[in-house]
Amino acid sequence: MAFSPVATVSSPEPFTLDGRSVTVAGVSSLPLVVGSEVATSTAPALLFFADGSSVKLAAGSRAKLTGSETQPKLVLLAGSLDYKVVLGSNLSVTSLDLERKGKPAAGRIVQPAAKPLTTPRSGEETLP
Repeated sequence: MAFSPVATVSSPEPFTLDGRSVTVAGVSSLPLVVGSEVATSTAPALLFFADGSSVKLAAGSRAKLTGSETQPKLVLLAGSLDYKVVLGSNLSVTSLDLERKGKPAAGRIVQPAAKPLTTPRSGEETLP
């Protein structure tokens, strides 16, 4: 069964997508589907979601896209991230530590190292 892309990823430096090294020469962005795992090394990666939400995965970090196409969840496996979730988005962001502790999946939770990309403007919502 094929999945539809729920986000795209781009980076100014090589990164790893689903365990395979991706060189960035000539590639502006690559699609991400549920199950995709992104790992950065020397530079951050930007993830843009179809609803306008975005995540900046810091250098030396790793995250996996879980959930579903209609309710994607980004799980931070290592490192840190910054994020911006638009109002009405079904995107949730969490960390592996919070997942292991059995915190409720409902709502939007993220480890303390994560912070918003920008101050929200009117009509935007960020994670607490």
